[in-house]
Amino acid sequence: MKVKRPVFIIRAALIRWLRQNSAVTTVLLVQIALGLICCLGFWWVDATLLSGALAGFASALLPNCLLAWQQKSAIHAARLVMHSVTKWVVTMMLMALSFGVVGADPISFFVTFVIAQLSFVVALVRPQLLRSNSQ
Repeated sequence: MKVKRPVFIIRAALIRWLRQNSAVTTVLLVQIALGLICCLGFWWVDATLLSGALAGFASALLPNCLLAWQQKSAIHAARLVMHSVTKWVVTMMLMALSFGVVGADPISFFVTFVIAQLSFVVALVRPQLLRSNSQ
């Protein structure tokens, strides 16, 4: 058995998973990109603002990753609602930890949080852009 063959199988499985979950993957990848850009921008402006930006980035990304992981196998409406409530609770807990324990800067926190949440708008606009480009 060749050693490189399992790598191709894993790559094929990842590509298949990315194509099946393209909207979720788009949201998370755009959220990572926007959050990292904000963190680097605040770090470039002033290093003390980085803790707030990182906390805002984590408060936006981690609950969405949790929600995506939970909803990939959910089929009942009650579970979907419960997963959304769980996401909201985790977001509030991360915000409380960011301000209570870390002492994050509020400006960099909320700017990064809001910009990272704009990834949902990008995911909604993306299918329309793809349709208009194909015509």
